[in-house]
Amino acid sequence: MTRRAATLGVIAVALAVPAGSMAAKAAAPETSFPARAGKSRLAFECAADKAIWLRVTNPPRGWLADRASVIRIGRTTFRVEIDGASDSFILSDVPLPKMGVTDGLLAAAKAGEELVLAGRAAEQIPGPDRSFPLTGARAKIERLEKACGRRLVRRSGAALSPS
Repeated sequence: MTRRAATLGVIAVALAVPAGSMAAKAAAPETSFPARAGKSRLAFECAADKAIWLRVTNPPRGWLADRASVIRIGRTTFRVEIDGASDSFILSDVPLPKMGVTDGLLAAAKAGEELVLAGRAAEQIPGPDRSFPLTGARAKIERLEKACGRRLVRRSGAALSPS
């Protein structure tokens, strides 16, 4: 009798959880690119407010978030603000706390061949550890934008300068 009561209890709990909340706990859409070397991954991911975030997981050893404020995509350099812990950083070229990346950064990522962590702290890291090839980025990012239902984020002057 106890076993049957436990089974019915589990079923009751499963039925009490609305289906919408289970979907909300599912992972947000994302697309990622591994570093040329090391364990680091660069991920473009969908936020709750439909903005797209740029996250670096397992950042290269020696990369200090408070000093690494620049990324380079192709010939374009972007100043970014960083938020996060030691195992994952969110990069944003939109002033905090809005977070997210602008259309300029996404366009550069779609057209670029690689994204490189730059800045004073990143210069001490071996090149392959801070370089993320953007293989197939255009198609991957466009699928992410569609899945995310992203609204446009515009800001003039997002790119610092072509190098």
